[in-house]
Amino acid sequence: MKQNDTITTLDSNKSAKIVSYLHNDASFSKKGKLFIDLLNNQSNEDDILEIIFIPKVVSLFMKEKVETYLSLKYGISLEENQYYRSVSNDTLWNPATLADFSKDVTGMGNDSDNFYNKNKSYNYNLKGIEIYTDTIFNAKNYVLWGHNSKSKLIVNHNELTINNYKVWHFKKHLDSIDNRLFKIKINQELWNSAIDTLLVNEKIYLYVSHYNSQGTIELSSGQYYEGVLNASNDIVFENINLLNDSRFIFIKAPDMNMLVRKSINCDENTKLSLDFIEGTYPVNLTVSNNLLSRKYNSENSKLVIDDLPEGKYNITVKDKFGNEKKSEVEIKKDKKFQVKLSENWELTENGFVIITPEILDSEKNLEFKWYKDNEVLGLEKTIKLNEEGNYSLIITNGICEDKFDFKVNSNTSNLISLFPNPSKVSEEITLQLPNDFNKSVEIKINDINGKLIKLMKRDNINENSFKFKIETSGVYFVHLKSENLTKVFKVIVY
Repeated sequence: MKQNDTITTLDSNKSAKIVSYLHNDASFSKKGKLFIDLLNNQSNEDDILEIIFIPKVVSLFMKEKVETYLSLKYGISLEENQYYRSVSNDTLWNPATLADFSKDVTGMGNDSDNFYNKNKSYNYNLKGIEIYTDTIFNAKNYVLWGHNSKSKLIVNHNELTINNYKVWHFKKHLDSIDNRLFKIKINQELWNSAIDTLLVNEKIYLYVSHYNSQGTIELSSGQYYEGVLNASNDIVFENINLLNDSRFIFIKAPDMNMLVRKSINCDENTKLSLDFIEGTYPVNLTVSNNLLSRKYNSENSKLVIDDLPEGKYNITVKDKFGNEKKSEVEIKKDKKFQVKLSENWELTENGFVIITPEILDSEKNLEFKWYKDNEVLGLEKTIKLNEEGNYSLIITNGICEDKFDFKVNSNTSNLISLFPNPSKVSEEITLQLPNDFNKSVEIKINDINGKLIKLMKRDNINENSFKFKIETSGVYFVHLKSENLTKVFKVIVY
């Protein structure tokens, strides 16, 4: 390295950080020294946790992999614009697509190649919040989360229209069979500093909303979890179903609180599931808009409403003592998509087939999963297959789902034969098909000038062969055409 070349100066008054340096100077000497000068006033709490020295020029991609390893291992976030890469070269966190949530990115998982395995993690830059699970991750499985850098950690339920609260985005990179549940803990010191006071009739809730196309939190759908104080006075949320691209916030709300969840089924109106949290029953509800007003009542904490036509509604609930809660909700019908996919496909002469479903009608973006023997083969709209067998495709728009089963067969073209060739004038010629060939067939015979000599058509044939004669010597072309199959034979007649 160049003489007196300073990588960085660590400020012991700031949060922990990952420090790295790439040196690609062409004048780099084969002999040199690297000095790490630790500050004299460095305390035990500011120890350097790990030093990795690579005595060669490495790529930016390799640098990102090393920094990701250090970040996830020690709970120290990278800079907000940096990628997180796994040991197997997967992109775990993309700052380009998650720019609004790249503050204090934290993660955990199993990087067995580098002796790193964690099922609990918290961030040195935002101490006091832990996310953990009860079981160890499989190799090369990870989860990461980051927030939007807003100031309000725990927002009051009546401030939810103010866009100043922290929202976390959650990313999963797990095996398809891994549907683990998570736990989140906020320690007492952090939640005490995040809210003015927690009244006797108030609690902290965790709200989880799954990703939507607008990229926002929707408080009218999703899942609420009630925080419970443990022996250390920390707030713990258990059995949390965090999906890929989930987003979550923390809310302080009174005991009398109404949670509205929407359940949308294909070609049906939305159902409303209402949960009344620790209110005094019975409760009375009014659901209204400019066109109608309906009243309901419930003797317990749950109520399902499924008889409302499409539209936007105001909901008002009052418990036995007149405590009131209001909410707004939209009822709509979700339309099922229409997709077409052939049930039979055939490998080409090159040994593969490219399959793309035909989208006839869809109002939403579709997601695709291709399967063989319950194993996921791909997630794109188009897939390339090189083995015969039984396959399936599951398509969903987030609400509706449809499954398509199909079969990939070997190249039928190689099993079709024509004989004798050459043949004599008026001699019977046979076009032999495979035994299980049951598709509609069209056969054209043209002379060397392209003139049509004979045309044969059969639908769903049961015979395994076509027989015909040619009465004049010359060179002829026999064209066979069927679904996903075209084959041409050159015939010499003498």
